[in-house]
Amino acid sequence: MERIARWTTIAIVAGCLVACSDPQVRDGGSQIEPTTGASSGSSDDHAGSSTSTPPPSGERPPRTQPPDLGSETGDLPFPPPTPEIPGDAPVVRSLAPVSGPAEGGTLVVVRGEHFTSDVDVYLGGVVQPAVDVIDDLELWFMTEPGEAGLASLRVENEAGVFTLPDAYRYEAALRLDSLEPARGPSSGGTTVQVHGAGFGPDTRVFFGDREAREVTALSSRVLEVVTPPGAPGRAVTVRAVDTRLASRAGAFTWEEAPRVRAVLPAEGSVAGGEALRVFGEGLGPDCTLRFRNLGAPLVEDGRGGFLITSPGGAPGLAEVRWDCGARGSGVLAEPFTFAEEVVGSLSVHPEAGLAAGGDLVAVVVPQEVSGSDVRVWFGADEATVVDGSGRVVLVMSPGGSPGTVEVEVEGQPGAAPFEYVPNPSFDGLSPGHVTTAGGTMTLSGTGLDGVDSVVLEGREIVPIERTGEALTFAVPPGSEGSASLAVRVGWLVLPTGLRVEWRDGIAFDSFAPASGPSGGGTRVTVIGRGFGPGCTVRVGGEPLETVRVGTGLLEATTPGGPVGPVDVAVSGCGEGSWVFEEPYRYVSAAIASGGAGGGVIDGEVTVTVREFGTFFPVEGATVQVGVRSTTPWVATTGPAGEVTFQDPELRGPQTVTAFAPDRGVESIVDTNARRVTLMLAQLPPEPCDPNDPDCDDSPPPPRPPPPPPGFVQGYLTGMEKQEVLPDGAIPRAYLETTREFQGFRNPEVAPGSNVLSENGPFGFTARLGDFALIARCGYLLDGVFHARRLGVVRGLSQRPGDPPAEAQIDCNIPLDRGFDLQLPNAPTVVPGAFFPGRIEASIVFDFSSEGVLEGFDNYRGITQPMRIAGLPPLAGPLAGVLYTVTAGVYPTQGTLPGTNSWARNMRRYPQVLRMPPLLPLPRFLVPGPAQPFSDGYIEWEIDDDLDPPDFWLLTVTANNFGFDRWTVFVPGDYRSFHLNDFPTWAGFAGPELPVGSLQVLVRAIRTEADFSIDDFSRTVTGQGRWEATSIEYENLMLRAPGTTTP
Repeated sequence: MERIARWTTIAIVAGCLVACSDPQVRDGGSQIEPTTGASSGSSDDHAGSSTSTPPPSGERPPRTQPPDLGSETGDLPFPPPTPEIPGDAPVVRSLAPVSGPAEGGTLVVVRGEHFTSDVDVYLGGVVQPAVDVIDDLELWFMTEPGEAGLASLRVENEAGVFTLPDAYRYEAALRLDSLEPARGPSSGGTTVQVHGAGFGPDTRVFFGDREAREVTALSSRVLEVVTPPGAPGRAVTVRAVDTRLASRAGAFTWEEAPRVRAVLPAEGSVAGGEALRVFGEGLGPDCTLRFRNLGAPLVEDGRGGFLITSPGGAPGLAEVRWDCGARGSGVLAEPFTFAEEVVGSLSVHPEAGLAAGGDLVAVVVPQEVSGSDVRVWFGADEATVVDGSGRVVLVMSPGGSPGTVEVEVEGQPGAAPFEYVPNPSFDGLSPGHVTTAGGTMTLSGTGLDGVDSVVLEGREIVPIERTGEALTFAVPPGSEGSASLAVRVGWLVLPTGLRVEWRDGIAFDSFAPASGPSGGGTRVTVIGRGFGPGCTVRVGGEPLETVRVGTGLLEATTPGGPVGPVDVAVSGCGEGSWVFEEPYRYVSAAIASGGAGGGVIDGEVTVTVREFGTFFPVEGATVQVGVRSTTPWVATTGPAGEVTFQDPELRGPQTVTAFAPDRGVESIVDTNARRVTLMLAQLPPEPCDPNDPDCDDSPPPPRPPPPPPGFVQGYLTGMEKQEVLPDGAIPRAYLETTREFQGFRNPEVAPGSNVLSENGPFGFTARLGDFALIARCGYLLDGVFHARRLGVVRGLSQRPGDPPAEAQIDCNIPLDRGFDLQLPNAPTVVPGAFFPGRIEASIVFDFSSEGVLEGFDNYRGITQPMRIAGLPPLAGPLAGVLYTVTAGVYPTQGTLPGTNSWARNMRRYPQVLRMPPLLPLPRFLVPGPAQPFSDGYIEWEIDDDLDPPDFWLLTVTANNFGFDRWTVFVPGDYRSFHLNDFPTWAGFAGPELPVGSLQVLVRAIRTEADFSIDDFSRTVTGQGRWEATSIEYENLMLRAPGTTTP
């Protein structure tokens, strides 16, 4: 049974001012109804089409028109709610997916039987408000937040209830918030608490590409891990994975482990007080040096180095220990000497350096110096002096040929040897990796005989064996992953550009996340062990661009595919290939009927573009996140009509816009929603020049004829029950059937057969499906019909091929009930003024699956309360019938601008019906009437002392073409909007609005349910869910790009 029909005719305001205010046009014009026949019980695919039905050929009673602020087929692209026929109780056959995050936002497709528009869906006992019934075999709903664990599915309608126990699993979201501490030594071994959510005993933690050594789940929100070693000085991404993936960039930083290499001079007096220079790595003001038991804090020298003051001590050797708190401590290899009398000698530290020169060298001299005017020679070459103070001179070595030279200082006695070693080069490592138990590796290259040690993850390793071309060293045990390798020559650390890798045999553990949008663009991770270079990931047979993060992590971006589960294959890792059977599911990221939701924007947004009415995906639509031409987030939808943007800089709220050739444009302004679905209506083709050979002005193919209508016939009685008629009155009875829904007409009434002046037979065409037969009995006086009684017969039905329905109907229900109506927040009505000019109300009676009864709309006035009279009692054949009241304030002529509200599903008549408060009228500020619309900026105002609307709906209409070009959802607290990059549109790839007249319509809307621009479905923003609305419009002139006149 078709639920969503394709509504392509978009009424413009100018047309509505005529058609909506002329009774003959309203009753006799073409109307739109779903072609599938909502009451026929037929099932079709999701596509529908518009169809025009012929005007009724019989006479209808003259009627005063109710307010028409844009009907369901008016200026809003919302499909009208089509009541279904309750038959058997619903039956659920399947649902997919069967799990999703506990925060909700998962689109679930339920298949079964007997799904009707009055269906209610409960998951885990929680009603699911965003439900879209596609047909009687399929419905979609968006999950509300729920508690982690299994949840039962309950689907019910008036005919019954179906419950599927433990049908869906809410999964606690895996989230990584922070690490404490967020820094630690590069040697690893730091105990860190990881804070987040969704943790369990199977959660693994990676620091960069290195897996944590130990992981303990203290709770679902806290993990305790021991960090692996890592390269110092770089903030790395931390990942928590199981079958899900959470990551936080730059969450942890490895710091260089503190180490003191030398304290110079290496001797001092027992009295202390000398200035000593400290050389090393990873040192800071938090470090203290202790000579025996006497401590001295480090003081920065302003040049990146550190000084201490000798504390003095008893004569002899003194152990020197450094202590940098939690960052580490250690003992200096060479002890310090305290002496009664210091006899200094010239020495060089370190004693070797690269032949290329440029090494920092400390020269200790016997006699103190001051300033940098001292001169130092390495052999025959003078060195560059960096600093000279006390007994230490810092220089940069000048370089020289490999070999030993004498270092001398002007004015100082003695000399010291310094060795130049060849500059090393690095070719490779063998073997390519070691196991996590460690092993030995050989570094090949040249000049390696001058290397003092290799540096791995902040640890120095003395070579086992070395020559000029090869250096063999022991690799300590480590967790799977890799680490950069460096070598030390003297005090200089040289990167090799090579990495040492630990990995065991290949194993594949899991794939995360387990699902993603069918449009692709999801960053997925294969988690395992032992991954070597060359790995390739395939999802659904499609190869992905694969990034090997480490030996335990592969990352790739999905290409997109049809909704459903797919296999994942991994190959090229060096030891065969592996296939995971359906670990990943492509899901639709679409929000039923359009809208936004799925959580806040945190580096990712998936936008789905669907055709309005059919909900078919729109391929090739351009999607823009942001409003400026400089935004980096512009892409084109694929076959699934989806595109995913992933960027760590992408944060909400954002304005999301979509457009496609021959379609309108739609935007949601400043939504903080991770999933957005935009609906684009197919636009009628623009006229072309018949003389153009490429012009195809042939009429479109004819639509298939609608199914033949039903027929109802019988006998009317009760005309004689009317009171004495006024002079000149003519008895009259009008017969009709209930409509499918408000605002639509039936293909009914053969001439004269539904209009009687006395008791007698009748017969006329009726819509297919269940309906009620209605007779309005009264009299005509001066061309105006006055109803006095009503006849009602319920339970009638027509199906294709049925014989005519038979009914005997009696006008036996007096129209003698009523109530007073009060409109809060109504503008003061001024008689004779164009606006506000009148208060108007109308009533529609809802017969459930049998349709609705309109026509009780002759209620106008200028004072409050306004009496609503001439209503039938809600008893007898009208027992259980609900009614809806629409009331508002409108101009003397037409319906715009206007403001009105709805009181829905009333069961009895009150003495006074207080309507929901009216929304104030918006008033345009920029641009003003007939002002040029050159920069795309629109500003309006309302009375701020009244309640603001839930949201604004703007439509920009090109009058010279007669259709909406831009639909915009704007948050309710906004009072302005700026279309993307006016006036030239140079940076926006969308369709340029034609130069000339535009019409901008701004509508304030308050819904019956809670509304958020960050989380809504268009099923709750249609007119059937409105509580109040107000509307205004403005005719504008669009300037041609680069000109000052239109």
